[in-house]
Amino acid sequence: TTDAPHRHDQLEQEFLLKHKKLQEAEEKLTAAQNQVKDLLAHRQALVDNEILRAQALESKHQQLIAANENQLQAEHRVKTLSEKLLKSITKEEELHEKLKEKDIWFRDLTAQNMELSSQLASSVNKDEAISL
Repeated sequence: TTDAPHRHDQLEQEFLLKHKKLQEAEEKLTAAQNQVKDLLAHRQALVDNEILRAQALESKHQQLIAANENQLQAEHRVKTLSEKLLKSITKEEELHEKLKEKDIWFRDLTAQNMELSSQLASSVNKDEAISL
């Protein structure tokens, strides 16, 4: 029976020691849980940033596609206008050639007219001389 109070004290100290260890373990567990929560929050922030980055890249990609489409349309318009200009220049060259031909024809006609006028004047002069 003298051993019983000693045994009771020993059990109480073991209980207090185990209780203290349990509290320390609970504190460590709480700290670890908080650390996991922080890590999960950080990971979620990284995921959110990656999502935003991917969305920004997709937006840029769409802008590049639209810009490329606009460039292709502009190149097509330039090609179409270039072809029209080439046809116009060709037509202008053809008209210029026809104008040169008409100019040559007109000069020839003018020269013939002058020759005929000269012959007519000469003939009139001969007729006047004969009638005198």
